[in-house]
Amino acid sequence: MAPETMGNIGIDYETVLANGWIFDANLDVDHSSEYFITTNLDKNIREDGYSKLGLVLVLESSDGKWRVSVIGDNLTDERIKTVGGTIPLARTFVQLASQGALDGIAYDAIYARPRNVTVKLDYTF
Repeated sequence: MAPETMGNIGIDYETVLANGWIFDANLDVDHSSEYFITTNLDKNIREDGYSKLGLVLVLESSDGKWRVSVIGDNLTDERIKTVGGTIPLARTFVQLASQGALDGIAYDAIYARPRNVTVKLDYTF
């Protein structure tokens, strides 16, 4: 089931500094309300929704040869499920291993990257 609300908003600011270098800042926010990541609508495999923040700061030389960037993604450190489901035959194996004493379903999930900050240096020949 798709999210009821989704959105993205971003702002970019660029200016030339007194020494001729260029400063650029980009801020963006991604939002999604809750959604199911499988088609069976199992409440255990649901993403609760999130708002995550991204930021890019760039300083570039006046001749365009040097560029240093600080890139931040998911700065709010949201745990966002991207894929998930039940583990095939897990119920059967649990019942067999416990000789019928236990019963249950096993789930798995893959999450998007947590908070990530990168420094990047570029030089153009």
